[in-house]
Amino acid sequence: MLRPRIVLTLLSVVAAALLMPAAPVLDEESYLDIAAQMSWAQPYDWYRAWQPWGAQVPEDSYLYAHPPLHLWWIKLTGGLRAAGLLWAALLGFAAGDLCESSRDPWGSAALFMSCPIVLLSLVMTVGIDLPTVALSTACVALWVRDRRILAGVALGLAAAWKYPALVLLPVLIGHGRRRSLVTLGAFAAVFGAVEIYLLVHYGRLHLLEVLLTADEIGRGPLLSRATGILFRLGTFFGGASPWALLGVVPALAVEQDHGLGGMLLLALLGGCGIATLVRAARTGGLFGWWALAAIAGVLVHNYADGRYLLPAVLPLAVICGGLPRRLLLVAVGAQTVLAGLMVHAELAYAREAAGFAVEADRFTGEWSFRHAMRERNGSFWSPEETLQPGTRVAVPTHASPGPVPENWIEIERQESAGGPGLRLVDLERGVGWHADTLGAMPFWFGGGPHEEVRVLEVR
Repeated sequence: MLRPRIVLTLLSVVAAALLMPAAPVLDEESYLDIAAQMSWAQPYDWYRAWQPWGAQVPEDSYLYAHPPLHLWWIKLTGGLRAAGLLWAALLGFAAGDLCESSRDPWGSAALFMSCPIVLLSLVMTVGIDLPTVALSTACVALWVRDRRILAGVALGLAAAWKYPALVLLPVLIGHGRRRSLVTLGAFAAVFGAVEIYLLVHYGRLHLLEVLLTADEIGRGPLLSRATGILFRLGTFFGGASPWALLGVVPALAVEQDHGLGGMLLLALLGGCGIATLVRAARTGGLFGWWALAAIAGVLVHNYADGRYLLPAVLPLAVICGGLPRRLLLVAVGAQTVLAGLMVHAELAYAREAAGFAVEADRFTGEWSFRHAMRERNGSFWSPEETLQPGTRVAVPTHASPGPVPENWIEIERQESAGGPGLRLVDLERGVGWHADTLGAMPFWFGGGPHEEVRVLEVR
């Protein structure tokens, strides 16, 4: 007899395998770049032109916000995308195992697997969030089964992969103080070993260094991050209830350039987010898990991104899985359609942003475009660098470009194929699923090319 843990494992692996992008997506480019530079022993002895350094090469990159396990993993696997199928399998198995303990195992599993946030995370098998949340979810599944030492090891690995996994600590402690002692000991042994290793090699505690230098990295306004997280949570439809009418409040609080249509979309997303949070709070179960995950998305990160809500999706799916059958089918169906559109948009943008045959001396921009330009031996340009006359700079429209040179003429313009459809990134239209700082709209429907690149010559 099939069980949710088996079905979700298979679905997660198949989805991740079928959705593998041809080019790095979003921050995957940075992990590949860093892993190629660093040594095994010194995981922060590398440099790339990023804030807060720009073109100034630091002594080390110790303020980099992530612990080293993900960098070591990328180096170990050579950035092989198929290696990430391991994390897809672990996430699916652990999520299915926890769904089996809910009131409606198959309903919870369906809400989880169809959520756009989950499907988008399975696209990025080289990214940092999939393994972090897979290990965190495994920790909770092991904890529920009273595998206390293994739960602590899983949490230690998750926290040494990405620090926000630490939000699970107070959840476990609050759930069972006596039982948590063994788990905390196993966690401390794993996580502490990594931090002590870095302390010995760099003379500073890495987590403390990250906290002390956090203000050196730009971040969006708190209200924008809060509403941005709410709108992205609204792509989970499992909490449908009359509370959704309150979505008009955050929709009116956001400045956007899409008129009534934009306000209605934000009201729908905000309403779904509010209704889900209300349903989850009233149900009471798993409160600490989903609440701290959502709060971390607002307070810990520098901007709102849907992938930061990945840790919250499973507890919310478990809570909301007991919906009436018709309502559940509508929610799962709507999520599936939206997830398909969003995944298509993500893959199309990455493919087209990496597909430009641009000849330039320097370039600005990030993500798939930056990867493609580095593959063509282009050199990243930071605005504080003075460029000599005749230097050619490639500047994308949407891939988070920096300021253009002061004196220049445009000598070439290239556009990707594009076409009508849903967009996750469009700076000209104020659309930015992966950062509220790129635009107020999490997504929007539009036409034209997915990306456009200008080649500027300095005068």
